[in-house]
Amino acid sequence: MVCGFFIAATDYINSQIEKKITEDTYINKLSKELRPFSIFDVNGVMQYDHGGEKYIEKMEVVHGSQDDIKSVKIYSKIFLQNAPILNYTGLDTYAYKSHRVDTHVWEYKFGSYDLLTMNPKDFEKMEPILMVEILK
Repeated sequence: MVCGFFIAATDYINSQIEKKITEDTYINKLSKELRPFSIFDVNGVMQYDHGGEKYIEKMEVVHGSQDDIKSVKIYSKIFLQNAPILNYTGLDTYAYKSHRVDTHVWEYKFGSYDLLTMNPKDFEKMEPILMVEILK
C-alpha cells in the first residue's frame, strides 16, 4: 500500500513538472536566460528585447559617408568575458572585427563588401537591423 502511494505521488509530481516545463511562459523565461539577445535598428535604438537588456546598456552606430556602417560600440551593464555576437540583416554584407575598448565596451569595426551582383532596386527595400546575442 505504501509502495502504491509512492508510485502515485511520483506520477503526480512528474505530470506537474511536465505541465510546467511545457508552458509558453516558462519556455520564454528560460530562453531569455539561456540565449539572451536584443534587436536594434541601424541608429542604435532597441526594437526588440529577448533578455539582452539585462546585459546591454546601449549601442552606438557610426555611419560612413554613404550611410554604410563603419563601427558599432556595445556598452554592457556587466563585464562580458566574450564579445557579443553581432548579426547584421540587410542587403549589404559586412565583415567585422571586434575588440574590447574598455571593461564594459566592445567595438566592432566594419568593412563592407557586396555579394549581390543584382541591382538592389530589384529588391523590396529592407530596413537593416542589428541583432546582439550575449554569450554566457
